[in-house]
Amino acid sequence: MWCSKPGTKAILVVGLAIRAASGVARTYRRNADWKDRATLLRADLVTLPQNAKLHYNLGNFLRETEQQESAIKHYKEALRLWPSYASAHNNIGTLVSGADNAEHHFLQAIKFNKYHVNAHYNLGKLYKKSGRTLQAVIMLEKCIWLQPRFVQAHVELLTLKPEKEKHGILIKLVELEPRNWEHFVLYGDWLKTKGLPAPASKFYLEALRLSFRNRNMEKPIRGDLISFRSTALMFRSLGQKSRILQVLTRWHTWRRGWPSTAAAHMYLRDWRLKMELEGRVQIYSKAVNPTKSTKCFDHSQLAVEEKQENSPSPEPRRHTDAHSRLSASDISEQKSCEQKTCGTKKRNLSISSQIKTTHNKSEIGLKKKCVHRKDDEGKGVMPNIAAPLEHILMKTF
Repeated sequence: MWCSKPGTKAILVVGLAIRAASGVARTYRRNADWKDRATLLRADLVTLPQNAKLHYNLGNFLRETEQQESAIKHYKEALRLWPSYASAHNNIGTLVSGADNAEHHFLQAIKFNKYHVNAHYNLGKLYKKSGRTLQAVIMLEKCIWLQPRFVQAHVELLTLKPEKEKHGILIKLVELEPRNWEHFVLYGDWLKTKGLPAPASKFYLEALRLSFRNRNMEKPIRGDLISFRSTALMFRSLGQKSRILQVLTRWHTWRRGWPSTAAAHMYLRDWRLKMELEGRVQIYSKAVNPTKSTKCFDHSQLAVEEKQENSPSPEPRRHTDAHSRLSASDISEQKSCEQKTCGTKKRNLSISSQIKTTHNKSEIGLKKKCVHRKDDEGKGVMPNIAAPLEHILMKTF
């Protein structure tokens, strides 16, 4: 056939070329429509102006780009074409002004689709904002019944439930999203209000650890700052200053990036130095302000027998015999004197291991004498008492 008539082959080739060129032109024109989402939706509306779904999709795009008036216009057009469109009712309810108009559209969405989760959630938030707590709780519970893993409904319900029911909601939140630091902060705050600082600190630490995983410094809400502040305040209330320093070191290390060996060594030395200085301050305060003793001593208890190298002296025997001749009345009188003195004033006596032998009558019991607070300060202190104090000060500094 191609060869039967002259020029037939050329006509066929030209026809195929024209058809291919038209296809390429249409494809190129369609590619221009696919430039972005807005141009694609508008091009489809030009082709199918009576499609409610296209108006709904364009309304969603305009709402996301903060063009609320145009979005409401396309939502209303979608409802005109499809009056029972539940999702369009729900979305237009989030944009219209006035609680009554919004409530009407949310109720219409629930009317046409009783399993619409977002409509129940939005209506519950509207009731909560307007102060209708009971109706808000009912709507949020219905939302959770429709979709048990709807986390936002659990969070909203947490602020409406009584204290005794919040614990179960917090456990459910941590179970649903175990990697969300916000839930651990909420759990820690609840434990803090209950007067349980130790368990609260554990949840704050877990929130801090989870926030470290997301190294996003551009977020408007910095999870690492919130969790770090909560953790540090809780450790400060517990008096655990060393743990505050550890958390601060970890946070600075995370902010600077994963540390080098030199940076880690510097932080470790800083922490050890502060802990050592704190311990030395405690030792110094104990040395400067010693604890006062509540014991009362008698001079007779301080007498020490003198060691004789050559021959025993008869004088200690005389003192012993004289001490043995004390009557029972003298002993009772001496004890009463001791009790009277100790009851009025508590005194700390420094007793040295080296006390020279004394032979006055008050020390061997022949003379009734009590310890009075008007005694000289240097009587009971020996000259070599400075040696142990000097040793303590050297250890301190």
